Amino acid sequence: MTNQELLDEYFSVFKLRGYSKNTINNYSYDFNMFLDFIEKNLLDVTTTDIRGFLAFRSESIKKSTLVNKINILKSLFSFLTEEGYMEENPTDRIQKPSFNDNERRYLKLEEIEQIRIDVKDNFKIMLFELLYSSGIRVSEAYDLNWEDIDFYNREILVKHGKGDKARVTKMSIRAKLLLERYKNNRSDNHKWVLQSNYNQRMSTESIQRHIGDVGNIVNLEIKLTPHKLRHSFATTLSRRNTPIEVIQELLGHTDINTTKRYIEVNRDNVDYSYNQAFI
Repeated sequence: MTNQELLDEYFSVFKLRGYSKNTINNYSYDFNMFLDFIEKNLLDVTTTDIRGFLAFRSESIKKSTLVNKINILKSLFSFLTEEGYMEENPTDRIQKPSFNDNERRYLKLEEIEQIRIDVKDNFKIMLFELLYSSGIRVSEAYDLNWEDIDFYNREILVKHGKGDKARVTKMSIRAKLLLERYKNNRSDNHKWVLQSNYNQRMSTESIQRHIGDVGNIVNLEIKLTPHKLRHSFATTLSRRNTPIEVIQELLGHTDINTTKRYIEVNRDNVDYSYNQAFI
């Protein structure tokens, strides 16, 4: 298959997962730069090719951006390997440079994609998708009961939000399907959604540990927490041009200025948009 055919198939999966045209354009830009450098078919790419490209790019970009490029390439070659186009993933031995990025409070799109590729534990990925797509707090996840979930409309009733304020938020189709599978595999009749190994309601500490494990599985450069997923939820909505008043309602904020602090601007999107206007 040609490089374009391989990329078309890769992006068809992206589109099914609801990624925006802007995100696909950003990924395409990086892939085209990579292909221009290596000048060979993707199926013939070696770890040495990738290291050479990253060494070349490292001379002109900061470490955090370099990690983004690595994540993007890992996403592509993980797809090609899992689909059977390649026997070995040439990015498996690619190490990410270390840097202090703990001030970042949200997940980048390529990190979210990497989590979905690498995390195989059914409970952990369900919990990740539930928190990421709904924006609920860890305390709200702890309190969640089955009666609070409307699977048909993909709505979650948060009865006791901050300040004991109730609200309704949404969840993604992916979270809905994973949550339904989790429920169907349960043999108990307990009212709570998240259950511990001791047949009790799962504690907030255990929820935090599971989300931390998700971050460790993909070797994130930041410590992943339920609160960072809440920031990621708000930032993702903002990227899709969701009105800030809607984000405020879904997060359950009284003050819209609080909502503004939850929204982070992705630097790569800023660079891409600027370069589209000023060549």
